[in-house]
Amino acid sequence: MDTAAWYRWFAEIEARVSSPQYERLANAVAESNELLERLSLLPETKRQPNLLFASVRFLGGPTDAVEGFVEFIRSNSDELEATMRTRSTQTNEVARCAAFLPLLADLKGEIALIEVGASAGLCLFPDLYAYSYDGEQIGDSALEIAVETAHTVPPPQRLPTVAWRAGLDLNPLSVSDDEDLAWLRACIWPEHNERRQRLDLAATIVATDPPRIDQGDLRSATLNLIDEAPRDATKVVFHSAVLAYVDEPSRLDFATTMRSLVNSRSDVVWLSNEGPSVIAGIEAADPIAEPPGHAQFHLGRDGTELIAVTDPHGGWLRWMPPR
Repeated sequence: MDTAAWYRWFAEIEARVSSPQYERLANAVAESNELLERLSLLPETKRQPNLLFASVRFLGGPTDAVEGFVEFIRSNSDELEATMRTRSTQTNEVARCAAFLPLLADLKGEIALIEVGASAGLCLFPDLYAYSYDGEQIGDSALEIAVETAHTVPPPQRLPTVAWRAGLDLNPLSVSDDEDLAWLRACIWPEHNERRQRLDLAATIVATDPPRIDQGDLRSATLNLIDEAPRDATKVVFHSAVLAYVDEPSRLDFATTMRSLVNSRSDVVWLSNEGPSVIAGIEAADPIAEPPGHAQFHLGRDGTELIAVTDPHGGWLRWMPPR
């Protein structure tokens, strides 16, 4: 879709329920020839709404009023363009761990976690957080992740045993770097105070033993990490809200590679939490109950099986019925 249509779609589907500020701004951008012209100077992948809004917030600009937002862009166009060219949308939303946890807990023995698009690696530590599924708690941690499932999810009975963990990203971030943390905070939508608190808690936990995050492209770097992982551990390759930002040929190549791996090796599992149309081949089905928001992700296993419909920011889950 063209840029104006992209921002209209973002306002209608992504932001309407979750962020009135971003809904207003996205609609304003879609109707502004001036702003669309400025965005046209950037590569297509750098025109995305989340990247624009996060960059404005990162540079100290306002997002609570359209007039101030537009004036900030006019007055800081060079710095804003440079930020959007060098930064990427890296919403390291740790609440997404709650979607993966039931699947990880079902794996026997030790696991090796490999996160594609890991950002600062906060989601590489699902075993260090506590969880509440419709009030049923598991784990003991300063950070508790609460998720509403309409009682469709079998709550995990244990936390996974993680023997090894590593991530990869084109632009790795560090929880020990103040500027990187500022960028992560800027990527959180303005009304989402609970998410900011969750980010700060997770960063404090992870900072005691920061994860390894390699810089590299998703296909070759993933294969390298699989080869390095402990032989006796189940290698779990997982990602959330990553492949939509990858060009289609690279996305198809990665999916083909992962399907080949999981079909040929019993020690590799592939878990994806992406938009409904991002990974072709995952079966579609109606959820048990109507999701509470317009935007939704599909939690898939091994590139073919739809496990659940999920909230993009981790607040709710709807597990699929057994097939």
